Amino acid sequence: MIKIHNQGGKLSKENTINIGDNIIKDIDKLISRIINKDIPLRSDLSKNHTLKSMDFFMGADICVIGNKKDIKSQDYGWKSYDYLLTAHPYEISWILCEIRDIYDKNNYYDAIIKYPLFGKFTYLYMKYSNKHRTFETVKRNDLKIERWFKWLDHTTTYRPWLLEKIILLDVFKEMFYSFDNVLPDEEFQNKDLLDKCYLTDSHIGAET
Repeated sequence: MIKIHNQGGKLSKENTINIGDNIIKDIDKLISRIINKDIPLRSDLSKNHTLKSMDFFMGADICVIGNKKDIKSQDYGWKSYDYLLTAHPYEISWILCEIRDIYDKNNYYDAIIKYPLFGKFTYLYMKYSNKHRTFETVKRNDLKIERWFKWLDHTTTYRPWLLEKIILLDVFKEMFYSFDNVLPDEEFQNKDLLDKCYLTDSHIGAET
């Protein structure tokens, strides 16, 4: 159940620090589980878990998919989604559920904060997913490009979670450990987090 805590309003400095610190502590624990791939099987989830009633995470206009062909099948007329395409749809869905539960547990999850929270995760995931699958270096040369392609091919085939960890660590770093984070701030209202770069037209009133 979503707890409405001062929806869209400002927090006191003390509450902001306490809630932010508690969220970070829980995020630290979640990262440890991600690094060790300590992610429960679907069959081991509690009967009330979100992923018992749906294949993958879908909420706040975000839809996790494992195949591009699923895009149209998850669009419902007037409602459009930002799609998060991943080779690990169940694991990413579980992580999103955990982030939601961390914010809910710390009384900082409501009908406003969920959009920039999940929108930013999706934006960053696709950003870093593309980055780590694209050869980027200042000094490009054939040998380095060849070595990179071999590394990517080997990692994708034999150690896929290693590449996923690299992507997720970058996402978490920017979301929770940078200046541009999604933690409580006594200077801003929750609605101030509605940054257009993370949202679709449906989120921002179809502005053009």
